[in-house]
Amino acid sequence: MNPAGYPQHVPADELRTATSRMDARSIRDAELGRLSRQYGAIVWWGHYTRAWWVMLPGPRRLLDAPTLAALEAQIIHTLGLMR
Repeated sequence: MNPAGYPQHVPADELRTATSRMDARSIRDAELGRLSRQYGAIVWWGHYTRAWWVMLPGPRRLLDAPTLAALEAQIIHTLGLMR
């Protein structure tokens, strides 16, 4: 930091942040864990179907979607969480 409290200039090739070291797999795994914990569901990627799947708790319901965001939207709709 410089005396004014602002960060000093760091050349882009020297900048190393936690975000730049994260890979897509760890982000995806974190999202899968969040969905599982938040909705008590089992979530997985279907290698043959090329879609995301979820088995919801209670009366068994199986849903699929092309993206994790779309899958979460379906979960919310199916569980009646959106008013």
